[in-house]
Amino acid sequence: MSTVAIQDRANRDADSILLHGARLTGAKRLAPVIRDASQLSYWKGFAAIAFDWAVIAGSFAMAMHSSNPLVWFVAALLIAGRQHALLVLMHEATHYRIVRNHAWNDRISNWFLAWPLFVTTEGFRADHLPHHFHLFTEQDPEWTRKRVRPEFQFPLSQKNFLVLVLKDALGFSIFKMFRLLANFSGAQQQETLKKQDAGKRRAQRIERLAYYAILFAAVGYFGLAVPVLLLWVLPAFTLLFAILRVRNVAEHSNVGVDHDLEMSRNVVAPTMLERLVLAPHNVGLHLTHHLYPSVPFYNLGRIHKELQSIPEYASDSLSVDTYFGLWGTSVLRDISRTRRNEITELLHTSADTLSETEMDRVEQVTEETPGGEGACEQTSCGLDETADSTVDSRIEQAQPA
Repeated sequence: MSTVAIQDRANRDADSILLHGARLTGAKRLAPVIRDASQLSYWKGFAAIAFDWAVIAGSFAMAMHSSNPLVWFVAALLIAGRQHALLVLMHEATHYRIVRNHAWNDRISNWFLAWPLFVTTEGFRADHLPHHFHLFTEQDPEWTRKRVRPEFQFPLSQKNFLVLVLKDALGFSIFKMFRLLANFSGAQQQETLKKQDAGKRRAQRIERLAYYAILFAAVGYFGLAVPVLLLWVLPAFTLLFAILRVRNVAEHSNVGVDHDLEMSRNVVAPTMLERLVLAPHNVGLHLTHHLYPSVPFYNLGRIHKELQSIPEYASDSLSVDTYFGLWGTSVLRDISRTRRNEITELLHTSADTLSETEMDRVEQVTEETPGGEGACEQTSCGLDETADSTVDSRIEQAQPA
């Protein structure tokens, strides 16, 4: 399906109910609940935007009234967290969940959410909607980008993942951030824009240029260049990128591919700090969002609770408690586990077709001991003594003569 076709489909479906979760046994009875939860509350959306900008303004004021570097760092961290929150709300606008009028939905999103972070709502939509419609296929732009990058090969040890996050926060991934911005800043929307007349395209470009001209002029006039550089631009290319990596990995990395309930991950009980920085506006309920993208963020918690009454969802949905929590289940521990469906695939692959990476994973399964970092317990991986012997036999067969 082309980008244009996907855009047209999104425009048609945005005001209807996308019952992707209807394939769950017993989910049909929830249709009235989903329909009600999909209604937009303008004041809740606007209040969320206002809150995020209020925190940003307060953080700027706090830093500019202090010469303490620690205060400036705390302000930068708070701002990066709200930058993330703005992008989460832009994601809502991508699904037309801010206001019903599509033109005003995109205009509000661009002015207050997307353009301040150098991306466009239309550009992100052109990349994001195929991800929803074609998850884990060749037509999923997010998956095709990540599958060839070594840092997105899972399982990944907790130590290696934390090193990646630290490098992001220190600016080592700045060029990757530029490439990501290129994906979401308008280049991906050209096919969609071809359907619009030249006058409309020109008006959109002029509007965006005028926006930045006014913004840069105001920054210069009020002498805010240094604070904006240190508290807005720098965090956007360092701390924000680290936050986005954690969230991105939490959503779709080291997940199952055999069932809708395994292809995305919910983080159901983030800590207060995680909620502030990593999971604003219920973004941790990503599986629930993929099942029912018509439901705006302020109703996702309600739908998650309703879905818990469906035995299949309660028992089989991929969920963890926190991102980095020391107790309960966490994203950090979950991404280091070898999943059952991956081992099954390895066991049914001809020994002579195993890649070096796959060989390493098979060896990891057989060598790890329960309780250690990345341990693969029998209850987690579904391996019994027979399966262990089969894996050992396959390793021997795959060894070069």
